[in-house]
Order: sequence, then structure tokens, then C-alpha cells
Amino acid sequence: MNKLIYKIIYTNKKLNGGNLKKKLNIFYFSTAQWEYDFILKYIFNESYFSDFKINIILYDNNTDILDFEGYKEDKNIISVNSWLDHEKAKLIINKIKPVVIFFLTDEVFINENKWLELQKKTKLFLHQYNHNDNKYLSNSFQIPLGYSKHFLDRYNTKKFCPKKIIHRDFECSFIGSLKHDRQEMINCFDKKFDKKMFITGDNKWISPNKQKVHPSDILEIYDNSIFVLNGRGNSSLDCFRIYEAIVAGAIPVIAGSNDEIKDSFNYNNNSFKFITGDNWEQIATKCKKYILKPEKLQEIQDFNKIWWDNKINSIQSKIILSINDTNLLEEYEK
Repeated sequence: MNKLIYKIIYTNKKLNGGNLKKKLNIFYFSTAQWEYDFILKYIFNESYFSDFKINIILYDNNTDILDFEGYKEDKNIISVNSWLDHEKAKLIINKIKPVVIFFLTDEVFINENKWLELQKKTKLFLHQYNHNDNKYLSNSFQIPLGYSKHFLDRYNTKKFCPKKIIHRDFECSFIGSLKHDRQEMINCFDKKFDKKMFITGDNKWISPNKQKVHPSDILEIYDNSIFVLNGRGNSSLDCFRIYEAIVAGAIPVIAGSNDEIKDSFNYNNNSFKFITGDNWEQIATKCKKYILKPEKLQEIQDFNKIWWDNKINSIQSKIILSINDTNLLEEYEK
């Protein structure tokens, strides 16, 4: 991308009665391709933000600071991540004064005070990974990582309806690269389950569209799986696959200590449900027993669907409150 900012007009219609919509600029760091659909199409969906004319503005490390000059008086939201030069991030944020900051790819940012200082520069600070050692302020909230770009390409994001547990062909599945404990994970489940789908290969993080399995095909596999296995990511237990599983109606399976799991999936003490244990052999045995209790698995699927909807609604509500200069409410989940 060159130094110019590329603007995409998301919607420019008038409200009922002919009044112009409120202008809202979303400055989106262009390298954050993985979260693009989740944030810009799902969270900022047109039906929830129907009162706004949203400009999606892509920028990168080469965008001239002067290009942000004309937006100082607007309502602005910005996404930043670790690939953005930190000093440049501060300059941009000081200039456009965003009401909301999305801090993405913070997987290994434990006690990274230079980034956490940005909490003081906005009304609402939304981060992905939770670290109990970090000093989060009262305006900071953990959000789900979301799902890969193109994951829901074949569906209207609000109309996708996952299969019930009893209608799924695969007992378990995994699609992703082999690292950390993932080979052991596959070996344990391979021994205990006959109906399975394991596809391994390196992820191309720069381009979600160039994966070994296209994201829209991954959705179809997860929608046909009872369990989706989730080995450790680059560092954290948290990974996109967990939320792709929840969206697809599959049950996430995660191995880790109680302390690390509570840290990783804090969500203000209101997390989703999943199958867990200290090691993969133990978890595979537990999942084998759960297969005989489809009604229990259906309860987990139903719970996670409600959790997901409430979490997204909570994020959207907080964004609206911030835009409208309203004090943020206490974190509340139905």
C-alpha cells in the first residue's frame, strides 16, 4: 500500500425520515487480515450499526501521518497490532483520538506497558488474549479472536445455522499446523475414534485465502464434527480454531492446567464451555464417553451459541456507548 489512505464506503444511506446517518470512521490496519471479516462484517454489521455511515479506511506503516489530518473532528475507531510501528501508532492515535481501540495479536504481550498505555488514550480498549499479569484498566475487555477471513463466505453471517450434534458425521476433527502438543493430540484421538478428519499443514498467516484448506471448507468440516481439537497455538492455548468451532456448533477440546485455562479464557469470569483435562490421553477418553451422551453435548452447543451471541452483543453495545459519549456500563452477560 502506498502513502494514501484507501477508503471504502460501507454504507451511505439515509435514515428513515431522511436524516443523514452519523459518520463513523474505522481505521483498519491492513495486515490484520485474519480478523477482517469478524470485525468489519460481523461486529460492525449493517443492521446493528444502521444509524451510521461507516467509512472503512485501510492504513499501514507506510501511510503518511498527514493523511489522518482530516479526521480529527470525526468519531473514529482504530485497530492496531504488533506489526504496526509503536511510535507511529501513538502519533496516529494522538491525532485522531479514537473512541475505541482494537488491540489485536497480543498473544505474547505480557507486561508490554508501551502498548497497554494506549488504554488511557480511548474510551474503550478491546484486546484479544487475556494475561492475568497485565494491568488492564476498567475500560478494557477481552474479545474472542473470531474466525478466519472467508470462513462464512458461503452464508449470510446472521443466517448460518449449525447442525445438531446427532446429525454430524465426524466424531472429531483438526485442521492446522503441527506444533507443540498437536501431534500427541492427534495420536491420542486417532487411537480412540474411527470417524475423524485430520488435515495438517503450515498456515500462511499473511493470506487466509491461501491455506491448504480454504476457510469456507473448514466451516463445512467443523459443521459436520462433534469435537474440534485445539492444541496450543504459537504460545497461548487460545486460538482462532476455538471460535470457528463455536460458530460451527462443534465442541472445542482444549488441554491445559486449570490456572492457564482460567487465565486464557477469562472473559470477565464468563467463558464458553469446552471439554478439557490435564493431558490428551485423559481428554480423548473423556470425549469417548461424551459421545454416548449426545444430549449433554447438545446442551454445550446450545450454551456456546448463546454465549457467542451475548458476547458479540456486549461488544457492539459497548462500542455504541463509547461513540455516543455514554459512560461504559459494567460488564454484563446474560
